[in-house]
This record gives sequence, structure tokens and C-alpha cells, in this order.
Amino acid sequence: MTFVLFGSVSSTNSKGRYCNCCGKLSKMRRRQWSDLPPELITDIAERLGLLEVVRFRSICQAWNSASSTISAKIESLLNYTPWFLHYGYDSAQCQLVTTESGNITMNLPQLDQTTTCIASYEGWLLVFKQGGSMFFFRPFSKTKIDLPNFPVSELTDHVAAFSSPPTSPDCTVCVINRSTSNDDELELNLLCRGGGNGWIQHKLDCPRFSIDTIKCAAYSKLGEFSFLDHSDNKLKLSVTHNREICWKNNKVVEGKDNLPGNFYYQMEYFKKTDMMNKLGLADLHEDVSFSVCGTQTEYNGTDYFIYNEIYSISKHHEESNSPRKFKGVWIYPRFYQISPREQSW
Repeated sequence: MTFVLFGSVSSTNSKGRYCNCCGKLSKMRRRQWSDLPPELITDIAERLGLLEVVRFRSICQAWNSASSTISAKIESLLNYTPWFLHYGYDSAQCQLVTTESGNITMNLPQLDQTTTCIASYEGWLLVFKQGGSMFFFRPFSKTKIDLPNFPVSELTDHVAAFSSPPTSPDCTVCVINRSTSNDDELELNLLCRGGGNGWIQHKLDCPRFSIDTIKCAAYSKLGEFSFLDHSDNKLKLSVTHNREICWKNNKVVEGKDNLPGNFYYQMEYFKKTDMMNKLGLADLHEDVSFSVCGTQTEYNGTDYFIYNEIYSISKHHEESNSPRKFKGVWIYPRFYQISPREQSW
């Protein structure tokens, strides 16, 4: 994309443009939009609304960086309602649903049809790619941090959480799933920043009657990973400084766990927010299955979790029909840039 710089112009002919100042034929200088002065880009960004700023930042890296100040101001004004990102349905095109300004299409080739978001925290997504590669990705700054390859090449019922932004020196990633070879075991894979180059695997003796398929994974401000199923069974896990784990499971107590000092949680949030309608997919005349990755935040000193969700609509009753599959993730928008030295593990 280019723009044209020239003096005060009064007329043109086939050879060029005449300048009012000297009456002589002048040559135009074509420049890239990215060459605009940073102070001018910032001045423009400060006059835009929230949705326009998101579009503005996606033009090029120069505009993204120059508008970081105004993005930080907007971020500080946002409430605690997450945005929804629909990805992986049409190559690099993703649809973002905001609570303040409606929908926007984003070009995110990092989130193609071969990827699955398995955790979301503070604007960062933990993304698994078919074949076993894994990385952190921040959509609004398009920052990517590659991780060591995961021990498996395909996901089953894996869920994940990470303790802090991946730029933190003590960030720990925890991925858990039911063992495919022993139904009474959970497989836990840990990756710690600065703790070596590979994943550490643990086997947990935890039958299904203790905790069923895990629908929520999060890291609480108490310094523990929490994994919950739809029956309010909870597995709590902490990681010691020498990478050892301590864990126990119990039942979430109604009226106790949803109190300050513990946590709040939302089930079926995709359904409750009428997201199919907001995405323009409510009138599809076919079976649909929407796999949704939850997220977490902190509100008034209390941890707030949104569960993972599989939302299905059956428009036909024939068992042979295969549903059309979609993917999405809840995300709290974060815009600020990070330095190149923070982008490696």
C-alpha cells in the first residue's frame, strides 16, 4: 500500500503535475504507508474508536507499534467481559466478536485449520498444531513464542493452563488428559520456562469417579492449578521449585467455592451469550459442533473461570450426518508489545 507526496498542485497533464509554487512540472514521490511519521500515526490512532484501533493495528507492524500507547489506554478502560475469536474455518480469516463494537475480520495465518487453542490467559493463547508443535500466540500484537514439541501428535481430551504470561521467568505450562491406555490414570505434562528444553510427564492415579472429563483448567491466585469437570469435581495441583508435583481432588462445595477468596465460574457461556447468532451462524441448515476454549481472569481479587465447551446443534436426525465443526476461544484483549528477547523460551 502506498501514498503520494507532492506540493500544492493546480493542474495535471499526461506528463505529470504542475506545482502552484513554481509553475514547473514536478515528480511525485511514492512512499509506503508504513513510512508515515510515528507521531502522526499515534495522533491518528488517538482519534479512533476501539474497533477502529483493532483494524488500524492490523495494517502493518509500524502502525501496530506506533499505536501501542492508545491501545494501552483502551485496554485499561475495558470491563471484564471477554471477546470471542472464531478461527480455523477459512484459512487465515478469523472473526472477532467484541462486546463494545461488534464484529471484525482479522487475518491470522497462525490460527489455521490445523491448530487448536487449548488455553487462554491475559491475551495469550496456547496453541497446539497437528503433528505436535505448540506455541504461544497473542492475536492483537501478532506475537508468537515457539515451545518444544509436545509428546503427542494428536489431541484427545487434552486441556491446559499456564501460570503466568509466557514472558514471565517463572511461567509453567500444564497440559492434562485421560490416559488412552489406562482409564484410571491422568497424564500430566509440564513445561517450565528456564527448566530445560523438554516436557516432563507424570501419571496420576485418578479414576473417573474421582474426576470425569475435565472441562476447565486454570491457574488460581493461590498458586495452584485447578481442573474441574461438569460434576463439580476438582483436581488441585501445585508444582514445587524442583519440578515435583503435589495434588489432591475434592468436590466443589456449592455456596463456598463461589465466594471471594475462592473462585467464580461460568458454564455454557457460549450458549448463554447467544454467540451462534452473533457470529451469523444461527440459521445454518446443517448439524454443527462448536469446540470452545475457555479463559480466566481476576475480578475484585477473585479468580473467574470460563469453562471449555462443546456446543452442538442437530438439524437432521440421520445418524450418518457428520456435523460441521467450528472452533473458537474466549480471550481478554491485551495490546502492548514485548521485546524480542522475551519472545524465546
